[in-house]
Amino acid sequence: VQVPNLQELLDIYEKSWIDEWYQNAAQKEEYKRKGREYLKVWYESHNGVFPTPKYLERAFTLRLGEYRLKGAIDRIDATKEGVDIIDYKTGSKPKNARDVKKDQLYIYALAAQEVLKEKVHSLIFYYLNENEKIVVDPEEKDAEALKAELLERIEEIRKSDFAATPDKRKCRTCDFNKICEFRAS
Repeated sequence: VQVPNLQELLDIYEKSWIDEWYQNAAQKEEYKRKGREYLKVWYESHNGVFPTPKYLERAFTLRLGEYRLKGAIDRIDATKEGVDIIDYKTGSKPKNARDVKKDQLYIYALAAQEVLKEKVHSLIFYYLNENEKIVVDPEEKDAEALKAELLERIEEIRKSDFAATPDKRKCRTCDFNKICEFRAS
């Protein structure tokens, strides 16, 4: 595989940039600038030795009893020991690794094992702002216990009341205010 040099990578970034979903032009330019900086730091930190992803943005549908849980894993790299699952984070890295909410990675591990039939070697949150990662032990949470916990959460959500609660301030900024029959006047 031919690895692009840094300028070629930045050119690909520019050509692939999507100009949608931003609150305003300033936010769009700030995100675009940050993306360029993340790529530069990432590229330079690898000193020409880059991992080869096995999957990028790999969608999955995980069966949980009568339910289906859909998601997408940012990146999966093949290693000699199995696969590494990488999830990119744009927020700040927690000061203490114990404060990391790991359920997302555990769900990805479950999907990799059950849907993709992969042996999971490690789970990684990669914090772009700091160019640092936190590695999570894939054996830390039992798969069957996780499934039971997810099913319990689904059942709690199904029992919840999602009735509209109109309020002039909330309705003004709601994405559905134009079509909601309950919106406050």
